[in-house]
Amino acid sequence: MIASCKPNGKVGVVVPPGVLYREGAEKKNKYVYDQFRVYGTGTSVYGISKGNLPKIELIIPTEDEQEKIAEILEMIEENVETLEAEITKLNHLKKGLLQKLLTGKIRVKG
Repeated sequence: MIASCKPNGKVGVVVPPGVLYREGAEKKNKYVYDQFRVYGTGTSVYGISKGNLPKIELIIPTEDEQEKIAEILEMIEENVETLEAEITKLNHLKKGLLQKLLTGKIRVKG
């Protein structure tokens, strides 16, 4: 991603391929998508010229919103780490039980 700051404090940005132009992108990123359609050029390869780059405006969350987003992402990351540790523990338990079953230390009635 390439960003360019304007004198008025707004930011211009070039988004990697596939981010704006995949199916349904025009609905999810409508504000930016519309700007890219206005300032974009090209037929087979669509791009933004250096002259038009500063014209693209991005909506950037406030500092409070960014902090809230970061907190939520941290909680999600902690949950993922906890679940990964639980999966590892269960896999070790499974291996141990299979080993005992295969060696005959544990018998299954059947």
